[in-house]
Amino acid sequence: MRLKTQAIKRAVVTLQGMLPMQAIDYQSHNLLSLPEKFAGCFPNVATRKPWNPRIAQTGRMDRRWPNVGITTWDEATLLYNYSKMFAGKRALEIGCWIGWSSVAFALGGVHLDIIDPLVEVGTPQGDSVRESLTAAGVLDRVTFHPGFSPGKIREVGQTNAPWSLVFIDGNHEGDAPLNDARAVLDYCADTCAVIFHDCHYANIRALTAARILA
Repeated sequence: MRLKTQAIKRAVVTLQGMLPMQAIDYQSHNLLSLPEKFAGCFPNVATRKPWNPRIAQTGRMDRRWPNVGITTWDEATLLYNYSKMFAGKRALEIGCWIGWSSVAFALGGVHLDIIDPLVEVGTPQGDSVRESLTAAGVLDRVTFHPGFSPGKIREVGQTNAPWSLVFIDGNHEGDAPLNDARAVLDYCADTCAVIFHDCHYANIRALTAARILA
């Protein structure tokens, strides 16, 4: 029995080591596919090995900032489908980077508020996000709020809430995700989906396990 257990453990380790070499773009079943034009809205995005070596999904990054990842194709598809569920309602995205997830949300039909310190007009990221949204034909569905959460959440929430869909992908360190989640609670619609990105971070995973939004 001990030998069999050791063999299984070796097989698991070997499989995990092979995953980056077998990475593919994957889309969960029974979901609507992203529009064909989606990827073309990001001319600087390139594929790479998975950011998480335990997940065999193709990684992506912007060639201008190669050390920062974006959501996988499957994650972007999920965000698009969540947006379709709340089409016509308001949504909040905390942290948008180059707008990969923002375009997915806006194409789904929500009216999106983006809180991010890098989305000022004239900044590299801010201009890049606007160019991608324009290419997708959805710039008019997005309102930019340059600034830092959680303080900016309360400011924007006073006028733009309630939000029916929230995507928390800002500062990942320490209690920052918790503080964002707590700030959002006061501005959620009665029916609201709150999505955390990068739940492989222990502190973010702990939030979902604790059901702080219940």
